Amino acid sequence: MSKAVSEVRAGARPKVFYGWWIVGTATFFWFYGAVSFYFGFAAFVNPIVDEFGWSRAAVSFAGTLMWFGSGVGGFVAGFLTVRFKARKVILASLSLALLGFLFLSQIRSLRFLGIPVDALWLYYAAFILMALGLGAGEVLPETAVIANWFSKRRGLALALASTGAAWSGLALPGLVLLIDTVGWRTTLVILAAGMAVLILPLVSVFRWRPEEYGHRPYGSETEQGSDRKGTFGSGAPPASVAVERSFTEREALRTRTFWLLSIGLTLWSLAAGSVQFHLIAYLVSVGWERSAAGLVLSGLALGSMVGRVGFGFLADYLDKRYILIGCIALLGAGLLSLANMANPMFVVPFLLTFPLGFGGPIAVQMAVTADYFGPGRFASIRGIMSTIVVAGSAGGPVFAGAVYDLTRSYVGAFLIIAALLVVAVPLFYLARKPKHPALAAAASLGAAR
Repeated sequence: MSKAVSEVRAGARPKVFYGWWIVGTATFFWFYGAVSFYFGFAAFVNPIVDEFGWSRAAVSFAGTLMWFGSGVGGFVAGFLTVRFKARKVILASLSLALLGFLFLSQIRSLRFLGIPVDALWLYYAAFILMALGLGAGEVLPETAVIANWFSKRRGLALALASTGAAWSGLALPGLVLLIDTVGWRTTLVILAAGMAVLILPLVSVFRWRPEEYGHRPYGSETEQGSDRKGTFGSGAPPASVAVERSFTEREALRTRTFWLLSIGLTLWSLAAGSVQFHLIAYLVSVGWERSAAGLVLSGLALGSMVGRVGFGFLADYLDKRYILIGCIALLGAGLLSLANMANPMFVVPFLLTFPLGFGGPIAVQMAVTADYFGPGRFASIRGIMSTIVVAGSAGGPVFAGAVYDLTRSYVGAFLIIAALLVVAVPLFYLARKPKHPALAAAASLGAAR
């Protein structure tokens, strides 16, 4: 990979289009983030509850902080990425997340300046550090770079990168075993060390735009035709590259499409966030062994890969609105199966539906944002959208935890969320591709003539 980095800096033509190296690195980053935090933290819930005796709602509020912090981190990263480019943002953000893992591993009730500080507040503070760091350092900066390097096959490239989180399913049973063997605190230290050794050195792979190195995006069109594999030059941007017309942040916010997509995705994230955070705890509460529940979480992660890649691939050919609607239908069917999983037979329909509906929008929402609003301000527009969508991810875990504390069951929460998903269907259907203001003005001027 270091050879590929050197070649792209020199403007040489590598054997493999450099954008695919970026995709592969992003895949690994998202894999590690999912194992250590987004999927994997479900394995930490019961051990932390057992040690401190906190309520499920109190512990689940960390899930709200996880998604809220990720949304805020993504929002800030969107603007910082446009201004400072991706590598600096990724390196600083993931370093912050690393400190959060170490901080969480050491939380205990203590006295600070003579004032007693409950460990619960330190637990929340650590979650904020991890969420801000991973939210700003993963997904959004990487997707912005990928969007810059790909014109055609953008949906597939983003889908392949997003499978990193799905591959985490292979590691989750090992994470559960590690926690049960060495304890949750030592496991967090090991995860922090892994981030320092395996993740931070690879940040240099993320080069902002291909034009800066005399390359063209994959599949970009020129006045003479189309080159599906990109072009490599002597270091100067090709003069004939056609730049996709992009919306500014203000222009995107003024479109109805932006808000329809944001609200629809918020409802999707409500379902995704609540199940992702509480799945192991829920299954244990209805009689499953912890190890078996960990395997179901692995199935969710791995099954989501089919949704990410499959629907991401289809997003290059089909109307993305209908793909999102199909994902919502699968998600709702999965929630109904989950509500009945006191009977183990329902694990089959759950794993055949929910992971597809969970994974599909992860890839498709990135592709539809780039296609609808252009790559120019992709990072900042996605940052704004993610700040809105995070309301669902943040609210889902604490809502489900509160319902459990009141009823001693998660079932009511899952059924309510399934009913709310119905609202997302017309929202996605109405979210048509907006016309760029400059084109709309030109059309109006032509009509006036």
